[in-house]
Amino acid sequence: MRTVCCLLCSLIVAAGGAFADDSEEALTVERKIAGLALVWQEANYNFAFFDLSPDLDWDREFERAIPRVMATEGTRDYIREMQRFVALLGEAHTNVEPGEAYRARYGGHPAVELEEIERKAVIINTSRTVTAEVPVGSVVLAVDGIPVDRYLHDRVFPYMSASTEHYLWRQSIRGHRWRGVGLLMGEVDSMVEIE
Repeated sequence: MRTVCCLLCSLIVAAGGAFADDSEEALTVERKIAGLALVWQEANYNFAFFDLSPDLDWDREFERAIPRVMATEGTRDYIREMQRFVALLGEAHTNVEPGEAYRARYGGHPAVELEEIERKAVIINTSRTVTAEVPVGSVVLAVDGIPVDRYLHDRVFPYMSASTEHYLWRQSIRGHRWRGVGLLMGEVDSMVEIE
């Protein structure tokens, strides 16, 4: 049954039209709404787990997503809003995975590897260039001056598709390259401050 859910990912890419070349001009308001409507329709017809989220009003969430999607500026904002919408389904195999051009631009992360241990972001590996400054076993307390818990709740969780609390925490802290979502993920060559 879960393989049906993965179909949404490829439909989003086809509906968006701009993911292949990251061309901002190709992402018109009409294409944004068409992509959102296609995702809503396919989930409405094919998603097998609505019974696991009885409080989710999928039609109402579609209506709420329309003005947010229309207001997006550029491909990155559009993808984030689509990720937020699909994450409402609460199923890790149903998600938005942007194309390689997007991941090449926004899939950056510092030279550290994180793991979720008891809901803490623990550094489990580093590159040689930062080992002296960031020892393995360190716990990340804040990102860009924002405590990790708040940063995750405000800037990562809403975009991460997950069916369990454990998976949500683990993938959000580790980062999910294919989705371009994670605690330390951002634009390539950008700076992030961690405490």
